[in-house]
Amino acid sequence: MSVLEDKVTVKGLNSQIGKLEGEVNTLNSEISAKKKEASSKCRTIREVRKKVKDLGVSSNPTVTEHAMLRYFERVLNFDLKEIEKKILTDSVLNQAKVVGGSGLFPAQGFKVRMKDFTVVTLVD
Repeated sequence: MSVLEDKVTVKGLNSQIGKLEGEVNTLNSEISAKKKEASSKCRTIREVRKKVKDLGVSSNPTVTEHAMLRYFERVLNFDLKEIEKKILTDSVLNQAKVVGGSGLFPAQGFKVRMKDFTVVTLVD
């Protein structure tokens, strides 16, 4: 290689170094911005956790719907499968199939609201 070729090669390599240093600086700036963003999110998480803690657990006992359901089933001896049959009558099932499983369907003395073939509530 000649001296002229070496100078051209060195110039090209120095140009490559400059470009890479610029990319590293950009990445370092992005990292710094992401660290600040992460820090802000962590601060928000701490604040929300504090609010949850400050609200605390109520000192008034409550009963979940699941517990009430089990009471009906196990203490009062309600047969949940029988209740299900009274809600999902053949008429209700046929209506649901016709319209695609979502809607309000009349039953005996009440209406059944379904969404995607799942009963979500009963209406008078």
